[in-house]
Amino acid sequence: MQAQLKLLIILLIFSSSTFAKKRICGNVLQTYLMRVCTFAYEKTPCFNSRFPTSKGIRSSSGRTFSGIANRCCEEGCNVLDIRATCCFKLSCLKRCYPNSGYDRKGKTEENDFLII
Repeated sequence: MQAQLKLLIILLIFSSSTFAKKRICGNVLQTYLMRVCTFAYEKTPCFNSRFPTSKGIRSSSGRTFSGIANRCCEEGCNVLDIRATCCFKLSCLKRCYPNSGYDRKGKTEENDFLII
């Protein structure tokens, strides 16, 4: 019983810090987006095709972050909100990293996620 209680407390501590909505703006948000949305061993992030690209935060690479920037700065957001802007489907990896050979990895369904 004590082990279960300890496990529950640990889970609550980690989940509250990971999933708590915090106001994140400017360079801090840009750093989060870059880290969370950059696929393993790549140097640039890969965003959902639905990701808006006007009137937002401009990164050093020239990318612009808007909808998520407004939401995170004004209302707060968490890792899951930021993660929702990323795209790690095979089709996205081909689009974001055209010279990385993701199209040569074998047949995979277009909507398969490589990372969840």
